[in-house]
Amino acid sequence: MKYVYAFALLFLTVNTFSQTRRELRKQQEKLVTRAVDSIYLRDDYKQIQDKLHAIALTDNNYTSASVLTLGVANTNTNAFNNGMTGTGFASLNPNSVRLGLFGFSHKHKHLVVDFLLFNFNFGNTIKRGDDKIEYRVTDLLSTNVGYSIIDSRKFTLYPFAGAAVRTAQLNYYTAATVNSGSTNIVNLVQNNRGANLTNLGVVYQAGLAGDILLREARPKRNGVLLHLSAMHSGHLGKNVFRSERNDIRFQPNLDYGNFIFTAGLKMFMRK
Repeated sequence: MKYVYAFALLFLTVNTFSQTRRELRKQQEKLVTRAVDSIYLRDDYKQIQDKLHAIALTDNNYTSASVLTLGVANTNTNAFNNGMTGTGFASLNPNSVRLGLFGFSHKHKHLVVDFLLFNFNFGNTIKRGDDKIEYRVTDLLSTNVGYSIIDSRKFTLYPFAGAAVRTAQLNYYTAATVNSGSTNIVNLVQNNRGANLTNLGVVYQAGLAGDILLREARPKRNGVLLHLSAMHSGHLGKNVFRSERNDIRFQPNLDYGNFIFTAGLKMFMRK
């Protein structure tokens, strides 16, 4: 029986100690809450908060993600179209629409960095009966660095320069002459004059861009910017197209990016 009494006494002691510890913690939390609240209510703390808020309202730094960009690109097609004279094909349109996806921007003081993962060109196509020539361009990993010469929360203007990886396709589709009496795959196609050429290289780009404030929420300090840019882009090195087996090399004199106008939206957040 004495063991039962001893166990009961031990249980009461432990339980009392546990309750005492919980009560002390509650009292400690109340004291901390009162101390923090008293700091927030102090006049000097409020003055510091007001100054920080005033500085934040003049701060033009931001980090943003681009929803999408839409643009018009111009290609210097003069030499290419001159070379197509007499072939029965119409002239290749120098202008085309491009779509940019997965963008990111960061601005700190006057420095602006713009990055765009994909920039698709919808391509230009010309036809002659069933024959077709198609020209498409895609820019990857486009990165530009700029310096703002007009810098405010409502409007920022900055020249920039950068580079991108460009891949282009120039395809000529034409109907093949088929041997109807063929008995094997070797002599099935008698004549196929089609060609599929590609080009991969690094391009430079330079121009002028601006961000216009459309909406800003407070105090969260996030919102939407309208981004506008105009730039020139060109190849670093020769713009040579190659076949898949690299047995054909051709320079079509198509200089994509003679000028490019772009508009897009930036969903930004300020620190």
